[in-house]
This record gives sequence, structure tokens and C-alpha cells, in this order.
Amino acid sequence: MDCSPRSWKLSPNTIPKHSEWAKLIMERSVKVLKDHNVDLDLLIAKFSTGVYFEDNRSVISDTVMKSVNILLGASSSKNTFLHLYLAIMVLIFPTILASDQEVSVASKMQLRASVNDCIRKLEDEIPTLASVDHRSLIIILRKMIHINEMTSTSVKPCHVVDVFEEMISDTDLISTKVDGSSQSSPLEQLFIKAAINAHNAYNLNTSPISSDARSAENLTHILNIGKTFQQVSLLVTRTIQQIRLGLREEDAGNDVPYQVFLLSTKLFHEITLSFPEIQQLPIPIITFIIILCATNEWQNVSFVRYASRGPDLSKETFKSWWVFSSMYQEYISVISELVALSHTLS
Repeated sequence: MDCSPRSWKLSPNTIPKHSEWAKLIMERSVKVLKDHNVDLDLLIAKFSTGVYFEDNRSVISDTVMKSVNILLGASSSKNTFLHLYLAIMVLIFPTILASDQEVSVASKMQLRASVNDCIRKLEDEIPTLASVDHRSLIIILRKMIHINEMTSTSVKPCHVVDVFEEMISDTDLISTKVDGSSQSSPLEQLFIKAAINAHNAYNLNTSPISSDARSAENLTHILNIGKTFQQVSLLVTRTIQQIRLGLREEDAGNDVPYQVFLLSTKLFHEITLSFPEIQQLPIPIITFIIILCATNEWQNVSFVRYASRGPDLSKETFKSWWVFSSMYQEYISVISELVALSHTLS
């Protein structure tokens, strides 16, 4: 299940490249649109060089509005509009996910202003028609703006190393078995419960989790799902520990929430989705487990330990968990929509 939107290799002052998956689905939609007299090549070229405004006009707005009007004039099908939306969202997503080292804070502000201008014009100038269905595009663009705002969140430089250590400690607290008789840690039990609840909530027949909760095969599968998610969580923690050990206070980047987000997202695509147990799960169940289980629990643990830390460190640690969790939740929500839309149009 390869659905990573960008290359996760960071290069200073370089706009992140699209992944092979992202390039493939964007090129497919661009090709379809050209058959309907809509050409996105100029916008793609401008975006690749970091141009978001030209002559005080949003390049995104200009292209999207012109394209929508062409498709409206030709009475194009709903799927043709969806190809336009998918191409636009996949085009901008890697830049939305960029670090401050890759894309400057000033450029990010221009990017958000350009996207916001596009949203305003879609709301004000495009009629509400079933064939256009631009509300879904607006919702996802707003989520992307929110993600981009959070990528620049920083902690006080004097607390960077300590915040990393506290986040590691929080994860260790729920990843460690309570006693020798316990077969699973609190975190693993949490993932197992979330897998069961997710299946019940969505009632998906396509899920490999059967309706017979008593079957040995079903129980084994659920346990494997819990173990798999815990393995990835522990891998994230170990990698953060390595980052922490290599940090010197004077040169540590203070975008702690983004660093944890980047690492978690990279491992989500490279490791989590490579496990057979996870590959078989529908996207809504994966989303449910991650959003309503893991990220919320990490925030809860940090809140419980709030009083045991110094006031400044408590504030910075809780903020880092909250921003990371919010960013991760929005990311999973957006990538789920992009995957679903790409499948619809395939």
C-alpha cells in the first residue's frame, strides 16, 4: 500500500519532491484533464519553483477557477472535476508538508494565502452543483492549511532536549508491561481494543476481522494488529532516542512537534503499511486506530504527568504532543481522502 505523497529526504532550501505514487496519480489526472482542454503544466512548473503568487494574484486560484469554468462550459462529468481536485491536492501536498528548512516561513505564509484565496473564490464564485462537488476540495484544502501552520510550531530552545526526553518517557510509560504476568503492554492493549472498536464502528464486511470475536483465527489477527502498531510506536521512540543522543543543545532544531511528525509519518508509510495485517485493513479502520487511539492516549499521558514536571517544561511538552497529534490526525485524514479519491478514479 504505497501512498506516500512526498519523498521524506530533507534537503535545505529545496521543495520536497513528489513520491512515485503521487507523481503517477497526478500525471494520470493531468492527462485526463488535457482531453477536456484543461492544462495544469504551467501551474506545476510554477509550484516546482516556489511561485505561489504572480502579479499579486494567486496562481492556484487563477488555474483552478479557469479550469472549473472550462469544465462547467463543457458540461463535464463529475469524475472530470474530481480529476482536477485530485491533481491540485496532490500537487500542493508535499509543499504543505515541508519543514521550515525546506520551505521558509515567509514562503509558507504565501502558500497559505494562495490556497485561502482559492477557497474564497470557490465559495463565492462557483455554483453549488452536483457535478462540481467542490465542497470536498474546500474541506481538504482547509485541513492542508492547518497542517502547514503547525509545521512551524517551535518550543523554547532551552527545552528542546528535555522535551524530546519527556516524550520518550511518556511513550515508555504506556509501552512497558505492568508486571511479569502481563502478556501485553498498556499500549498494545489499547491498539487491540481500538482495532475491535474500529471494526464494530464501521461494520465493514471487507475487514479481515470477522464478526465472530471468539474464533481463534480472529483473535490471533487482532492480537497481531495490536503488536504491529506497538512495534512501530516503539520504533518511533527508539529513533527519537537516537536523535536525542545526537543532539547538542546549541544546534538542536526547535521544531520538535514537526520532527516527531515527520519521523512518525515516514515510518507509517515505510513500515506500518508494509505489515500484512495492516495492508488488509480498510483505510477507515487504520485511521480510527491511529487517531482515536494512539494520538489521544499520548496526549492523555502527557497531561497526567503535567504536575510532575517543571511548569515551563510541562507546557512545552504538552504543546509538542498536542501539535504533533493534531498534525498527525489531519495528515491521516487528508491522505485517506486522497487514497480513496485515487481509487475511485482508477
